[in-house]
Order: sequence, then C-alpha cells, then structure tokens
Amino acid sequence: MEPPDCKKCGLLSKENQPVPDDGGDYTILACGESPGLEEVRQGKPFVGKSGQLLRDALRQLGYPLDQVTYTNIVRCHPPDNETKPIHVKCCYRSLPIKENTRLVLLLGNIPLKAVLGESGITTWNGVRVERDGII
Repeated sequence: MEPPDCKKCGLLSKENQPVPDDGGDYTILACGESPGLEEVRQGKPFVGKSGQLLRDALRQLGYPLDQVTYTNIVRCHPPDNETKPIHVKCCYRSLPIKENTRLVLLLGNIPLKAVLGESGITTWNGVRVERDGII
C-alpha cells in the first residue's frame, strides 16, 4: 500500500499534524471525515464534541465502547472544516481493518465515497453492506 502524499495535500504543518487511528483491539471501526481542532491538539480522533455525541449514541444503542476504535479518511484538519477531494486523494489509502473487525460505521458522505465509491449519505442511512464478513 502506498503511503499518504502529505506534500501534495497541503494540510500538513507544524501546527497541523496527522491524527492517527486510536488503535487497540476492536470489533467496531468508526470512520469520520477529518479531525477537528481538538483532535489535532490532543492527537486522538473523535475526542471533541462529535466524538462525545458518537460515544453517547453508541452507548445508548448498547455497543461496548471498549470495542470501538476511531479513524478519519483525512488525517489532518482542513481549513474551515472543508475536506476537499485532493485531501482524500492524497491521504486515504484504506481502512485499518483488523481480523476481528465486524462492523464499520461510515460517518458522512466523504467516508462513504472514499470507502464504497457511493454518495448521498442520507439515502444510505441504516443500510447494511456486507463485505468479507464485515458489515
């Protein structure tokens, strides 16, 4: 797999470092668009308001939070929170799927387009797609 092309993307800077996956042993992968400023500050995905909202929703649905890991299609924070196609092209290579991953949540249009090549997130709301034993 080819590494991200940070120089062509233009987002990488001393103040805007890539936010890595939070790793660990997980069965659920939550994939967002790009990190916010708080995520860049802490160096961890989904630690800001959207992350708290997601964790609250997952908890209410009965998902074990210790089995969830978080990632983004683009690893650096884009200006004005606007992820552009060049950012996705330069940064996204593949999802960090592990052997025991059973569920992938694509959280938004950009993850949907990058991973499945589809668009129109609202029409995909609640749709289950199974590939290689992963929903």
